[in-house]
Amino acid sequence: MDGIERFKGPGGRYYQLWVQRDLFGALVIMRAWGGQRSGRGGFKAISLASDMECHKELKRIRALRRLRGYVAV
Repeated sequence: MDGIERFKGPGGRYYQLWVQRDLFGALVIMRAWGGQRSGRGGFKAISLASDMECHKELKRIRALRRLRGYVAV
């Protein structure tokens, strides 16, 4: 995956998703979300052991975003 994936949701919501490596070389999925008119939001990092786990988790997250009405931008 190259760069940041951005999703636009209902009611001005946004979601960002990207992958990077930590200092030890492990893959980390980074997630950020919030509302454009709200100061509320969050951030989460998920460390994964393998490329296959990473791709599986990314696929799960993307499907969940679509299910909740988010569209890739």
